[in-house]
Amino acid sequence: MDEKMKKRNMWLSFVLAGALCLTPVQTGNAKAISAVGGGGTVSPCYLYTSTLFTNLSISGKSATITGRVKGITGTATKIHVKLVLQKYTDGGWSKVEAYEKTENSAYCSLEKTKSVSSGKYRVKGVYTVYKGEKSEKTTQYSNTVSC
Repeated sequence: MDEKMKKRNMWLSFVLAGALCLTPVQTGNAKAISAVGGGGTVSPCYLYTSTLFTNLSISGKSATITGRVKGITGTATKIHVKLVLQKYTDGGWSKVEAYEKTENSAYCSLEKTKSVSSGKYRVKGVYTVYKGEKSEKTTQYSNTVSC
């Protein structure tokens, strides 16, 4: 490689390195995520919510729909739970029944039983945890159960 080519490559390297140093780094308001446990599960970090639980169990033709949420103690002031039992029909999920409950505390649990026909079901849990007037809303789906 001749001397002129070496100088050009060196100059190009400096220009590219400088451009990389001047490239803006984008930051935003995204919530941080952290790895939990050894299985590689990733879960979001919440501002007011400690734990969520959404479950569906079916025995015979009786479905038990459960949703529980615990707010961060000393932070959460009110919790609203909405559970929607959904059935898979025509290539999509449709609403069968919805249940709601609100507690003025850092914990709320809702459990309902519903008669179901044959098919594939799940529960959509929508949890709103409040700190005064501020809130965060989280949606969590249960396991899918066929009967």
